[in-house]
Amino acid sequence: MPETKVRIRKLIRDLRDQYPYGAVLAMLIETIGNSIDAHANEIRIEIDRKNYRFRAVDNGIGMKEDEFIEYHNIAAQTKTRGVGIGFAGVGAKIFLDLAHSIYTETKSAGKFSGASKWQFKGEIPNWDRVEPVGLVDTHGTGVEVHYFAQYDEDFDAPILKKAILEHYNYALSPYGNLEIFLDGVLVAPFQFEGPQVKAVEKCSFRIKNQPVSGTFALMHEPLPEYLQGIAIVVKGKTICRWNFAQVVLDPDRVGGYLRADHLISGVTTSKTDFNRTTPDWRGFVIRAGRAFSEWLSKVGEKPRARSLSDQLEDVRETLEEELNQLFRMDEIQELLIDPLQSIIRRTTALNNPEGEQRGVLVEGVQLTAGVLGNENNGNGVAAIGNEPGQALLEKSEGRDPVTSANRRLKGGIRLGYANGLGDVRDAWLDLSIPAIIINTAHPAFIASIQMTAEPFHFLRAVFDVLTEGKDEQARTQLRHRLFEGWVKVQER
Repeated sequence: MPETKVRIRKLIRDLRDQYPYGAVLAMLIETIGNSIDAHANEIRIEIDRKNYRFRAVDNGIGMKEDEFIEYHNIAAQTKTRGVGIGFAGVGAKIFLDLAHSIYTETKSAGKFSGASKWQFKGEIPNWDRVEPVGLVDTHGTGVEVHYFAQYDEDFDAPILKKAILEHYNYALSPYGNLEIFLDGVLVAPFQFEGPQVKAVEKCSFRIKNQPVSGTFALMHEPLPEYLQGIAIVVKGKTICRWNFAQVVLDPDRVGGYLRADHLISGVTTSKTDFNRTTPDWRGFVIRAGRAFSEWLSKVGEKPRARSLSDQLEDVRETLEEELNQLFRMDEIQELLIDPLQSIIRRTTALNNPEGEQRGVLVEGVQLTAGVLGNENNGNGVAAIGNEPGQALLEKSEGRDPVTSANRRLKGGIRLGYANGLGDVRDAWLDLSIPAIIINTAHPAFIASIQMTAEPFHFLRAVFDVLTEGKDEQARTQLRHRLFEGWVKVQER
């Protein structure tokens, strides 16, 4: 049956092709992911380059007999999507066609003990039960891959250590409870502490009662490339690194992580990115992006706002008003693309004679819905906004007694300016304000000034920001709808 033989080899190659790195790293990263899913807190990895053998042994819960049998089915997905961080339990078998053989041994806390030798015989992968050689102590799973000699250079220990830190730095103790030994040496995680750190801040918040926590850090010297940016960590694995679309003055010196296990259901199959259209992802980006943006401002890593002429300020104010008219139109609201116009929840200072905090009156107000403990009562309470009037802002040096509470506030389109020198974007969304920031260093901005075409440039840049994350066809259609709505606003 030659077609079946070809399909099996192709299936293994297709599994590997889903990863943005080579076969050796895919096997390493998946093997560690499977151990984490099995609740291991210790993994021992050994490389015998003289005899071309890779060995990984964990102290997890091991496999039951039916799981052990199913493990040898190349096409089987032995895990439920959205639960674990290992991809379908592939582990070492992703390397089966690149090895002489794979030995697997497992013990499940006294319930089952078994071992197998797995290899291609001609074009057919066969596995046989064999006597355990004693890789595993009381419980856990161990694999030994006898790989082909041509892959030996990829098993270089420094390369493997770098991959471990890149993908699992925040699973390792003291961030997590995992210890990984590589050739007998404990792999120590990179930590943001000591004289190398210029500024560091812990961050924690909740999204729909789901905890998110981590650290933002600014270093004196550039970080290794694989540690730059904010690592978004799910179940111990760094899924991606991102600066939340914020302009960072020294991106090579900014690092840190946010642990957000509730995003597991939106992780892609290869566990290297997220489905960025889900409500969970959007909610996370808004809250985490705002926290990161505020921290960047605090440590001086955001471009300073540029002082512009009165004429440009007039253009900005006019566009803000007209954009908000546009997004009040029913046909535009139905597009669900504006991250600022919707009702959002934000910590707000409320006047309370018995409040333990203090606040001051500032200009700008909006009327909000809900009071302490009840969202349905007290509509019309003053909070900070863009309408004429005064509202309270929490400040320790203030005199007015206030209480902080989550309130439902209206966002609205806001525009700002910043000198994003070196940034190729026309504009970006600053979630700490929140506002769409026009890049005054961009050649298109400078050209629009020279051509007195500022309103059109700003408008196009805003629409580009609001349609980010869509495929090009969808973006083209959305921009068409937005400009179509804009024309109607001008005709009123």
